[in-house]
Amino acid sequence: MLLKKGHKNELVKELQEALLTLGFHPGPIDGHYGGLTEAAVEKFQKSKKISVDGLCGPSTIAELNEALQQAGAQLIKLPDVLHQELEEPDKLLGWV
Repeated sequence: MLLKKGHKNELVKELQEALLTLGFHPGPIDGHYGGLTEAAVEKFQKSKKISVDGLCGPSTIAELNEALQQAGAQLIKLPDVLHQELEEPDKLLGWV
C-alpha cells in the first residue's frame, strides 16, 4: 500500500502520530495526508537516507516502525490485507 498526498483514512492518522512521536511535525493529526504530512515524511526519509519522495510505502513504513521500536513507541499497525500485500511484492510483477 502506498500512502500519498490526498489520502484520508485511519492509517494516515497513525502515520501522523508516528511522525509526531519521532519529532517530525506532520501538521494536525486528522488522518488527512496534506502538504505538512508530506513534508514530514520527506524529512523523515532524508534522515534515514532512503528515497525522498514524500510517499509512504513499505520501505518508509518499515523504517518508521524500526525508529518507533527504538524509541519504545507504538508501531504502525497495518491491516492484515496490507501485510499480505507487503510480504508478496514479487507477485505484483509476475507478468513481467
